[in-house]
Amino acid sequence: IDNFCNMAGMGRSNLPVAPQVTNAGVVPLLALGGPESAIDNFCNMAGMGRSNLQVAPQVINDGRVHARTTMRSQPCSTTSYAPKLWALPPSSGTAADQQALMSVVDTRSTESGSSRSSSPSSKDGSNSFLEKLASLDLAATGFRASDFSFTMASGSEDLSEWSLKTSTLGFAANRFLIPQLQASEKATIQGRISRPHHITLSEEELCNLGIARDASRFVFSYPIATAQDLQVSEKESRVADIAFLVFGGYMYFDSDMVLKDVRAVVPVEEGGLCFGAPQQWLPEWSTAAGVDRWCPVTLPSLRALGVRYFSWLLPDEVVDGSTLCRNGGFAYIFHEPTEIGVLQARLDVFFQIVTKEATRSSYESSSVPVGHYADLFDQLHGKYRQ
Repeated sequence: IDNFCNMAGMGRSNLPVAPQVTNAGVVPLLALGGPESAIDNFCNMAGMGRSNLQVAPQVINDGRVHARTTMRSQPCSTTSYAPKLWALPPSSGTAADQQALMSVVDTRSTESGSSRSSSPSSKDGSNSFLEKLASLDLAATGFRASDFSFTMASGSEDLSEWSLKTSTLGFAANRFLIPQLQASEKATIQGRISRPHHITLSEEELCNLGIARDASRFVFSYPIATAQDLQVSEKESRVADIAFLVFGGYMYFDSDMVLKDVRAVVPVEEGGLCFGAPQQWLPEWSTAAGVDRWCPVTLPSLRALGVRYFSWLLPDEVVDGSTLCRNGGFAYIFHEPTEIGVLQARLDVFFQIVTKEATRSSYESSSVPVGHYADLFDQLHGKYRQ
């Protein structure tokens, strides 16, 4: 019951009906219209399809839902995905640090007045966004292929945008989103996606992430654009469907470009997607990569640092003659994409996806000194204060 409530983004006390656990270890839920209806109601509150449940509720003959559920078979992984999806990472220090862990990346507090230690940090031990991008898990959403309609890019056969009728949203996502939309937006929402690319991860890595086996191509889906900034609470950001809309995620297709899987990006300390050391994003790359590709940053923690835009970098993408990321990555800029020669451009950075084993070595071989971006950030903010 607690797991279902957590997925629904609500406290157990907020349930419309109070389930009672009996000594026999079963939950009488007939008041909700029978056991099958009870399971469906819970799934609806969680904003997910019944097929996405990480545990399989068992309906027994006396019309009750057995509380001792068993894990579904997971041929690619022997560990449960649910704890990684819904549990917060352990505390890493201050309250500000814990709050930042709810974002896609770690950041340090710039308001607490605490200073960074002057002693050298380990190559991969910093939790500052400017020094390390947090690893990600890809959380299964409740979206179905039939929920989306896609449009092609002008003059191209590649998909460029998706649209979705808000009537198809799960309960939690609908409750979060609809009140924040203007009247003209409430029927349909739209999202922009990157150019499709073939999957570069190994079959084992795909299995560990839980991605559909027949997926062969993927896109990154950027946060949806709305007339006003969406306000998301910590509790709401734990719901995969909401995280996909607000923070973005990945969409996976088969060889015929039929949508097979939709995943939201969720930060964890030991996620399946890991990132290497920060690398300098050159000023001329912002326009060379294409001005239209940049998406406004939606994470409050990054906006507080002054990050303005971000972009998904395709695997093996060539920008101004340079191949940047073998398996893809993210670039972040602190200014308008068309601005050249501004002071903030010195902070522009990108992170490429690497294997867990290669994370440490990427820091050891990095040409960017440890603490470079954090020190530069402090220097620039000192100039602003002066």
